[in-house]
Amino acid sequence: MGNPPVFCYSESMPKTLRQSRYTVLVIMISVAMVLFAFSFWLIHRRTNIPQPIKGSAVAEPQIDYEWGDLENKTYGLKFSYPKNIFESNTNPVKVGKITRLFLASSAGGTITAEVFDQQFDPKNIVNESLRKVNNASALNVSGRIGYQYQEIGADCTKKVVQAPLGNQTAAMVFASCSLDQEPLVVENRELILRVLRSLELNPASSTSTAIVNWNIAADDTGASPNPIEVVSGDIAELTFIVSNANVLSGGLAFKSQDIDTGLIPAGTSKTVSFKADQSMEFAVFGSGDLRKNYTIKVNVIDE
Repeated sequence: MGNPPVFCYSESMPKTLRQSRYTVLVIMISVAMVLFAFSFWLIHRRTNIPQPIKGSAVAEPQIDYEWGDLENKTYGLKFSYPKNIFESNTNPVKVGKITRLFLASSAGGTITAEVFDQQFDPKNIVNESLRKVNNASALNVSGRIGYQYQEIGADCTKKVVQAPLGNQTAAMVFASCSLDQEPLVVENRELILRVLRSLELNPASSTSTAIVNWNIAADDTGASPNPIEVVSGDIAELTFIVSNANVLSGGLAFKSQDIDTGLIPAGTSKTVSFKADQSMEFAVFGSGDLRKNYTIKVNVIDE
């Protein structure tokens, strides 16, 4: 049997066949170069994909708060709060069975310290409207068994912590009440924990402290009764009732050295409470801080 035929390139090869072989060679080289370039790009791209940080998410920047202390000796409640971002109102204001001892607000939320005029009941946790709350969970609050719960309303998200305060109930309310703002308070776990860790609950050891109620009717010309007397050490609750008649400026405000009721519209009232440890005097103002020609005197006497 003879040897197989061998293909050799020579000038004598037909021109059409030589062009066909050359075209195939060029195509193969071009495809190889494209595949090489694509592989290089793919490898380079994969090596530049950001990789997740192992162990935890990226930490958010910490806000440097300036902390201050607030104390209400009447109820024995004390805690710290970030005073550089909150405008506080520390005048006790009584609304129904709840006394607001402290209210601070900022663009992103509020912090409120409240006292309910009823004994803490772990089987019947109630909110500020004194309605029973579902899904309250137990926790340690200032060395006592307390409870926390969440509330979501139409415009507000609240985290509330309650604990026993003698014969009453202490409540800390952290709220974010503006849907178009960053929820600064409710979602700021660090801030809430620091406030709660600083919380001190030291109610007076004596349960015999009397609560004395006075209703004071006032108009532009005077108030009655005036003056009033309160025994030293008692808790005085003054309800300022602004008359519908003879109040030309639309309302009245009552201000002492430590208490400012703000403007109370005609025909309405507001209650303030304080521990009677020294005599005081309330100046009376209309709208625009126009002062009236009388004061209301609170005389503190020994029993």
